[in-house]
Amino acid sequence: MNREKDTVYTSHRNSGWNRPKAAVRKKRRRRPFLVLTLLLLAAFSVVYGMILFTPAAEPKKVSAIQSIKAPITKIISTHPDYNISVSIVDTKTNEAAHLGYGSTYTAASTTKLLTAALTMSEVEAGNLSLDDYINGSLVSWHLQQMINQSNNQSWKTLNQNFGQEKVEAYAKQLELDTYNYTDNLISAKDMSKLLTKLYRAELVNKANTKLILGHMRQTNDDSFIPAIAETTKIKVYHKYGWLESNIHDVAILESIDKAWVLAIYTNPKNNQQNATISRDIIHMVTELVTAKLTGQPGQQL
Repeated sequence: MNREKDTVYTSHRNSGWNRPKAAVRKKRRRRPFLVLTLLLLAAFSVVYGMILFTPAAEPKKVSAIQSIKAPITKIISTHPDYNISVSIVDTKTNEAAHLGYGSTYTAASTTKLLTAALTMSEVEAGNLSLDDYINGSLVSWHLQQMINQSNNQSWKTLNQNFGQEKVEAYAKQLELDTYNYTDNLISAKDMSKLLTKLYRAELVNKANTKLILGHMRQTNDDSFIPAIAETTKIKVYHKYGWLESNIHDVAILESIDKAWVLAIYTNPKNNQQNATISRDIIHMVTELVTAKLTGQPGQQL
């Protein structure tokens, strides 16, 4: 009898279905789930810790020129009966903002700066001398009169001396794509490009650049950009243009550590001249720009 019991017990033990064996198998099936749970808890702890203790990223700073776009756009939008273009360029970084009407204007006298740059370029090339006489006056006199006094006869004299083909070729060389000699057209963006190149002495050497800039101070009409921007902190070099309803001013605003180009073109859509409104627009834009340039509080709009 004891043998039979032993035999039965042995067969049960080796059969694979007795209770001790089943319990062991069940225990082993639980281990992967437990390990996975622990890994997920550990990963969550790491991620949560990184979120909790990682400092928040600082908001991206907006540059002075970019921050001025909205208030200038507001000035433009409050004058729907006007075509207004404003171009601003940082001469150091080349950062720029071109706002408002994007097409060309009758440039009036602002393109006299193109003729001035060509004049000094020809002098440097040995094709002309400031001591040469054209129509009974020195080239140096025509240059000063054209820029500083906005003398149209001197401008005509120099342009005729060069000829339309040479002036147009020079504008094309400078990539002033909107310039039109026949109708004297240009965009504010292209004019700001010309002034930026001039200030950087990329058109002529430093001495001749200084000569041109010198004629752009204390001109025969400083009632536009200089009236607002010229302070102890900013020196203004400018050339205004005024032909019928087209009233513009283009300038280089030079502070202690930087210089911005500012070109403002205005023209009422009905072509009815209103110098007061045009001057007010130029003044409002200039006040905003100079405030940003110097870091001082500006006009509240």
